[in-house]
Amino acid sequence: MCQCLTSWRSLLLFFTLAATLSSCNNPTQMSLFECDCHFLTDMDDPSIQRVRICAGPHIEQTAIGCAQAAAPAPIQRCHCKPVAGPCTASNQCTALDR
Repeated sequence: MCQCLTSWRSLLLFFTLAATLSSCNNPTQMSLFECDCHFLTDMDDPSIQRVRICAGPHIEQTAIGCAQAAAPAPIQRCHCKPVAGPCTASNQCTALDR
């Protein structure tokens, strides 16, 4: 019985170590998104600032930061959709035509 538990512990340790090492070699995947970011104009009319971003796990926060640079009022929220595969520029932020 004791040998069986030792084998299971060794196996569990091996898989834990393998998972840890594989995550260390795998940087966060960045993807390209186009986002519609909503804000209210000075006349309280709803408006949208469109942006293209290269983002990782925090897509909406990245889009809000990007859109805020081009919008004349505070961004309320963004809705994003992927448009291409992986990208490499983690700071890519492009304002698009409205």
